[in-house]
Amino acid sequence: MSLGNDFVRLIDPAPGASDATLPTRIKDALIQRISSGAVAAGTRLPTIRQLAQSLGVNPMTVAKAYKALADLGYVESRGSGGTFARMPRTGGGTQHIEAANAANVGPAVLSRQLFSLARAPGVIGFTTNYPDPKLADVAAFRTCLGEIAADNSMRWFRYDPATGRDELRYELVRFLARRGIISKMEEIIVTAGGQQALDLVARAHVMPGDAVVVERPTYFGGLNVLRAARARVLEVPLQPDGLDVARFQDIAETYRPRLLYINPTFHNPSGVTTSLAKRQRILEIARRYGIAILEDDHCPELRFAGEPVPSFKSLADPSEPVFYAAGFGKSLIPGIRLGFLLPPLGGGGPVTALKATTDLQSTAIIQGALALYLERGSHVRHIPAMLDVYRKRQRILLDALRKYMPEAAPARAPDGGLSLWITLPARADLSNMYFLAAQSGVAFASGDSFVASSDDTRHVRLSFGLTKDEDIPEGVRRLATVVSELGS
Repeated sequence: MSLGNDFVRLIDPAPGASDATLPTRIKDALIQRISSGAVAAGTRLPTIRQLAQSLGVNPMTVAKAYKALADLGYVESRGSGGTFARMPRTGGGTQHIEAANAANVGPAVLSRQLFSLARAPGVIGFTTNYPDPKLADVAAFRTCLGEIAADNSMRWFRYDPATGRDELRYELVRFLARRGIISKMEEIIVTAGGQQALDLVARAHVMPGDAVVVERPTYFGGLNVLRAARARVLEVPLQPDGLDVARFQDIAETYRPRLLYINPTFHNPSGVTTSLAKRQRILEIARRYGIAILEDDHCPELRFAGEPVPSFKSLADPSEPVFYAAGFGKSLIPGIRLGFLLPPLGGGGPVTALKATTDLQSTAIIQGALALYLERGSHVRHIPAMLDVYRKRQRILLDALRKYMPEAAPARAPDGGLSLWITLPARADLSNMYFLAAQSGVAFASGDSFVASSDDTRHVRLSFGLTKDEDIPEGVRRLATVVSELGS
């Protein structure tokens, strides 16, 4: 392939630069083009000799650049088949982080690129693990927001304590009671979504080098905050009824971890719900070895089948070190970026201090609207209709998988949530499948995003929050075609 004149301009030397910098400039220029999508992953690059002739440089110069790119994960050599562009994992080793910095492409930039790719014209996206605003109770929330904004007392336009507005925390006590959790208003900390709740706990209670246990796979947002805290992340395989308790016991005894991060109900990405028996056993192990639990309960309301399972927080004594984190975007009102954290009784001090230094408080006017919305109970009346839509949508996705990808279709549908976790056939080379699939008009979340160590190209998360019913079969057919071609 030809990389074009703009590629040549990217490697033009700065004033005073020497030829010794040529390999680095070629490497950085290629990283820029691969990361931006100008050179798609899976594209065969010019041979060393071809690129050297095109640039008028010594072939050894290009060989050094290709070697550096391979070390960073941006190209792979297939022997006599040539050298191909690829995207490295962004959450892994230091080399990948350095590569992103060199090209001014960090995880946030990459996230925007993937988001845009999934929303490109003609692409059927299985990427949205939250409800469609058209199906969520947005109209009722909008009414509440308008009333709060029109309040002549101006009380929603002032600063308040970092823990949150009393009006909202009062309603959260009632909201938690419906989830079977007894709480006190004074203990609840309002956060900027569930993600901030996870981040505050990690920063307040995990020191660099502390061992933290996670499920494998696990939510990438949880992994990100643990990496930022420089935790030593230890993975425990996830089974159909929750994490492998025997393995958790072994790790607890060997490493004495500081924290267990767990997503026990409609697990993101797998959809697994941890059984009551396993929850009780996990609590016993945590008590024995002094392990705190960070429970990420993102959408228990989105239950299509089965009976609710008590949360860790409701099973534990209020003083036990169980931190309960939740948000409202995954189940009620997408986009409002409000959540909360319920720490152990008397254990919220360090988290509150961090919240105060991070952003002082979450937006008061949105807190007021959410408080009014919860007070009126509109969500309780609205959820059954939303569940009917998503129960049907999950079934359509499962039927399409069984028709077009029987080897990948899960044997059993999750009892709730908006995602399916599928295992792809072992015969296919899936290392660059995400970008190849997007070129074929279908997008999803790659399994690599949900694991802490090594690559996972055999799994993908298919989310159907925003996917239209009529688009699902065609999207799965496109995915099946890509997998078949990669395996041929």
